[in-house]
Amino acid sequence: MASADQYSIQILRDGAAIAMQLIVEHASRLWIYKVGYDEEWAEHSPGLQLMWEVMRHACLSRMRGVNAIVADATLALTQKLQRPMRR
Repeated sequence: MASADQYSIQILRDGAAIAMQLIVEHASRLWIYKVGYDEEWAEHSPGLQLMWEVMRHACLSRMRGVNAIVADATLALTQKLQRPMRR
């Protein structure tokens, strides 16, 4: 993953690229800007597989937050993971 205030491109591979994400790390937060995947692998949800790996990295690195800016099924997953703030 990227070090502080940098970007990275994360790629899930099985010989060839299957899924990718563009990630910016800033102020102990990850900003995920793009999710793309090879349609031939769609039944295996490669975008979600890669998202789980990024989330695992965020937890292990004690990130303060992860912001996913996507417009596909991954958005539905991240919305399910968000919990309402309690007052």
